[in-house]
Amino acid sequence: MPTFLSGMIGLDSVTVNFPGVYVSGFFYLGIASASYWALRKLWSFSTRIFRWGQSKGNSSKYLSAHTTIKRKSDRKSKQPEKTITHSAVIFGCNTKVGNAYAHYLAKNKFNLILIERSMGPINALEGKILE
Repeated sequence: MPTFLSGMIGLDSVTVNFPGVYVSGFFYLGIASASYWALRKLWSFSTRIFRWGQSKGNSSKYLSAHTTIKRKSDRKSKQPEKTITHSAVIFGCNTKVGNAYAHYLAKNKFNLILIERSMGPINALEGKILE
């Protein structure tokens, strides 16, 4: 015979008996679901930290203007290493952020493609960069 726990349910203080087996089952179900939720959050957090670390390690590759592609050395072919020059498109170069970003990329020798509604700000930015 299972043990019974009595509890108060409702406004009329009606006593209802719950079998102890069901109460302990719900307890373990709650522990299992809380553990599952905690492990999912821990996994999500750890993968985000790992991806952030990977992006920090690869950032120099994306922030340099020239990328050299190294080929496997063949004794027959004497092709030089291929160098790629990167370009950047900047929308709204008249704004403070666009202006600063254009100066930063020009300093790092990127090819710039500037887009603005009128030619005046583009010509002014070009003059500042070429100085």
